[in-house]
Amino acid sequence: MTTRAVFLTSKVTPLSRRMFSSPISRAPAGLSPTTNSIRQTHPTPSIEHKSKMHGSDHWTYERYFSILTIPILGSAIAFGPVWGLDYALGVIVPIHVHMGFDTMIQDYVPARKYALANSVLSWALTVTTGLVAYSIYTFNTVDVGVTAFVQRLWTDDSTTKLRISEQEPAL
Repeated sequence: MTTRAVFLTSKVTPLSRRMFSSPISRAPAGLSPTTNSIRQTHPTPSIEHKSKMHGSDHWTYERYFSILTIPILGSAIAFGPVWGLDYALGVIVPIHVHMGFDTMIQDYVPARKYALANSVLSWALTVTTGLVAYSIYTFNTVDVGVTAFVQRLWTDDSTTKLRISEQEPAL
């Protein structure tokens, strides 16, 4: 028998089936032939899946807080130092800044790629926002307030002292 006759009469083994199968039914190494997805060799971190409307709602809330900031700042400029405006600025501005930085973190440090860094930055932002809100509240209640402080900075009114600096040191 010639080699050609031996080749034609030999049984087809599983290895030869894979070698001579069509390229469409074969998947590259590491891919599943049915889904063409990479096989998982390590567990992926669990990522919170948000609804499809989360980004749209977040964008809408950012616009609301931006729009709320305009009349409050305009009123502070028009009416001068008023305690209600100080407290409104103490609430609106930290939330507005928090939402802006949160968007930057989600865009540039995505959780699907940098899970640990995203979590650390998000928690650091939340703690920092809380500290800023508390600091503004303390400044509004103990000292002259945000609007009076900015007015003194712009007018260079150094003759009037802030309440904290007016207190006598405890001996």
